[in-house]
Amino acid sequence: MEKTKRIEWIDTLRFIGIFSIFLSHLAEQAGYFYPFGFRFQTSLFFFIAGSMENLARADSSFLEHFKKKFMGIMFPYFFFGVVSLLLIFLEGNAKNGLLLETALQYVLGIRNQLFAPMLWFLPCIFVMGMVFYLLKKLVKNRWIILLIGIVLMVISETLLPHRPFLQPSWFWNIDSVLYYFFYYALGYAIFPYIQKLISSRSVWARGAFIASAAFVTFYAASFLVGKDLVALIIRNIPNSGLIVLVGGALLLIWFSIFLAQILSYITLFQKIGRNTLWLCGSEQVIRHLTPPLFAILGWNLSFSSPASAIIFTFVVVLAAEFAIIPVLKTLYQALLEFLYPSWLKEKLPDEQS
Repeated sequence: MEKTKRIEWIDTLRFIGIFSIFLSHLAEQAGYFYPFGFRFQTSLFFFIAGSMENLARADSSFLEHFKKKFMGIMFPYFFFGVVSLLLIFLEGNAKNGLLLETALQYVLGIRNQLFAPMLWFLPCIFVMGMVFYLLKKLVKNRWIILLIGIVLMVISETLLPHRPFLQPSWFWNIDSVLYYFFYYALGYAIFPYIQKLISSRSVWARGAFIASAAFVTFYAASFLVGKDLVALIIRNIPNSGLIVLVGGALLLIWFSIFLAQILSYITLFQKIGRNTLWLCGSEQVIRHLTPPLFAILGWNLSFSSPASAIIFTFVVVLAAEFAIIPVLKTLYQALLEFLYPSWLKEKLPDEQS
């Protein structure tokens, strides 16, 4: 299999996204990073996934595409689900049908209903990838696909009996696909232009990038201290809630891209960014091992400031990267060798470059 050259700033962008998720999952203890992260981080990962569709093989059949996506996304999803069931067993909570109930949750894969909450993203991105493949074959024009994404988002917010953004309810998050597909299609549509802008040596291109970076940095700083400028500007427009959500997310995505350009020379961040799928699967392990570990050491798991929450999150991410993920990869490889030996001819599932 031909190996595609990785894009360093994309790997760094993944690191920024996964770090933000780990940090915001500390909830109120993360301070103002709690609402900040939840405004853009999920949309960011769908945007990245859509961007990488520009590097995908154009000649693959549906069955080839399905197999690749299923083995690269859904097989790890069920593996991480089994790991979380083991956590329940080791904590002594495997009673009253809890294991069976939790296993059923993973079969359904509905966001906000999983024992390991981060795992909802995997069935959602799998379904989204299949939808995108079919649309790309039928429509071909990237701008029409983006328009379809806008229409699907509006449908999810106005015509469904529930709001997928707040109350996801459908198998494998198909309703969330309707809401988030816009970001996937947007990434696919504009990624080539982003690459061209970033790599351009034109004074005008560099000036445009720097000016836009300054603007989104100001917006991000304002948001952190509780002032959503998008909401303030359009607050008098009726039914502008969706515009506020999407507009804020897009500005923070562009801020993250700018930040990724600055940090892309740090190889550690690139390495962590390449393991976001495994960090997604290991978060529940960390979540359940950290409190008893701190209790044994006599430490108090609380944070006096957002700075201490950031330091703790970075230590946790490093622990996952160098201690937990290697163990999970070894177990996963052993499982594949037992169930599906021919898979060993391919690499472990990882983000595409």
